[in-house]
Amino acid sequence: MSRLRYDYRGFHAQRFQAMQFPSKEDILVEFKAVPKAGLPDRAVLDAIVGFANASGGTLYIGIDDSGTVTGIPADCPKWLDPWRIEAFALERTMPPVQVHSEIVVTDEGLSVAVIRIPPCDFIVSANDGRVVRRRIKGDGTLENMPVHPIEHPTELESRRHQDLTSRTVSRSTLQDLNPQERDFLRETIRTNRGDEALLELDDEAFDRALGIVARDKDGVWRPTYAGLLLIGHRAAIERFVPGHRVIFQVLNDDWSKRIEEEMDLPIATGIRQLINAVNAVNYETELESGPFRVGLKDFDVRAVREAVVNAYCHRDYGRNEPILVQAYDDELRISNPGGFKPDVSYEKILSAAPPGRNPHLANALMRIGLVERTGRGLVRIYEGSVRMGRVWPRYGGSTDARVEVRISREKPDPAFKFFIDDLEEKRGKRFKLLQLMLIQELRKRPKTTFEKLLVRFPFPGDLVDQEIELMTKEGFIVEEDENSCRLSEVFQSILLKPPVSAERSPSGVRDALKTAQPEGEKPRTLAEREGVLLDAFVRRPSVTRADVAGLLDCSPQTAYRLLNGMTEKGLLRAVGEGRNRRYERNV
Repeated sequence: MSRLRYDYRGFHAQRFQAMQFPSKEDILVEFKAVPKAGLPDRAVLDAIVGFANASGGTLYIGIDDSGTVTGIPADCPKWLDPWRIEAFALERTMPPVQVHSEIVVTDEGLSVAVIRIPPCDFIVSANDGRVVRRRIKGDGTLENMPVHPIEHPTELESRRHQDLTSRTVSRSTLQDLNPQERDFLRETIRTNRGDEALLELDDEAFDRALGIVARDKDGVWRPTYAGLLLIGHRAAIERFVPGHRVIFQVLNDDWSKRIEEEMDLPIATGIRQLINAVNAVNYETELESGPFRVGLKDFDVRAVREAVVNAYCHRDYGRNEPILVQAYDDELRISNPGGFKPDVSYEKILSAAPPGRNPHLANALMRIGLVERTGRGLVRIYEGSVRMGRVWPRYGGSTDARVEVRISREKPDPAFKFFIDDLEEKRGKRFKLLQLMLIQELRKRPKTTFEKLLVRFPFPGDLVDQEIELMTKEGFIVEEDENSCRLSEVFQSILLKPPVSAERSPSGVRDALKTAQPEGEKPRTLAEREGVLLDAFVRRPSVTRADVAGLLDCSPQTAYRLLNGMTEKGLLRAVGEGRNRRYERNV
């Protein structure tokens, strides 16, 4: 398709190939049709200001919301002249925004104004003081939302690509830092296998390496906001970062409260206390199989941990609002102030780069060992539900002001979990998250169209297409026709059976558990026993002393000594007391 471009700067027109207009609006594209009454200046001005305060973008005048080219009427000369459009932008914005505009004429003779707006390093307003920014709402729609005066400091930090947590706190001193919290950070690094090079540093070098302190403009060493959040005294945190609070609630279905606890602790201590609070209401369903007991939690422990850490790491510390962790009878909700990055929506949540609101704090948490180095935190949150055959986590309740994740307390599906575990062992590699989601979705809906899969999955369509193609080659999925697919016969024969009840022992569980121990002589050396036990955690999240005695064919006393030794090494951690004590893999 050819277009005729008019470049009014040189009064020159030429034919050029394939300027394909976008098919729909997104965070970087906006369409404006010209109605019979004319296009109001305010509509164009809001679009220019909104793009300038976000990531920049392109405004197309003469295309309607559906992507259909409608053109600009000849009686609207303002929008047919690139010079007048650019002058309009300079005169009606403060500080002035320099846009680049051109007119494109289609083969049908319809004119479209293409206006490219750059992102700005400062807050831009209309000449009447109106400030807006282009954002994606929680429902996926786009609009130019007002930026209120109270948000201007946070907005300015974002525009300048600065990070609030990296800044020094002008009236704070080094006495606001708590040595006991620093010691706890060191303990956390050892336990979580963080950056062990930090453990060799003295306190002064430790604080500087993690960005807990920095020089201010006068050359004085002062705590950063990240430093106060990590090891500050509670009084200092309350004074300088008043928004740093967490509220944990256990609620009934009618929203009445059973438990409410407010926490204003430094981050590492707060994460530990909050996870312990969630674990107290994270009930376990036990599956019996011969001498083994397999406990499956309501919420995957690693997924809860990642969701909690994400809330601390990516919240907006410029807002005086708390992190909310709410446990209901049917789900867990974790929300934090500060929406997604402007260019991230639910449809891209698992393929977008990790949000970067507080990179200074995120880097410190990564070195401590609390944040995933590979940015797989969201993947872990989803995997915790998908691998158990549960409903996927939902971010649909998020808005431009808060991010909320909901993790279902739905009963696990043991048949699905153990089948996937066995299949991965036979393949010699784990399924990717998207592949697991495809298997689960096609199990619920044995035959479905590609269009429905693309709509449901929080991945770009081309990535879903690619994984369907790969799984078809492996024989897991069969394409019925060009528009639909289903699971292969092998999968159907096993996975489409009714789910096994969690109250009784599922068939094949004993065999699945025994695969954790290699065939041949039973393990005798300490290293062999530790290796077999660690492999067993692929099949179950926790074990008891009796489980280990049965697995290794040893006495309860030997099992106890083994578990106690691995706990002291930091490989395992003990949960509960007395007869209820269980051991979990320390990850």
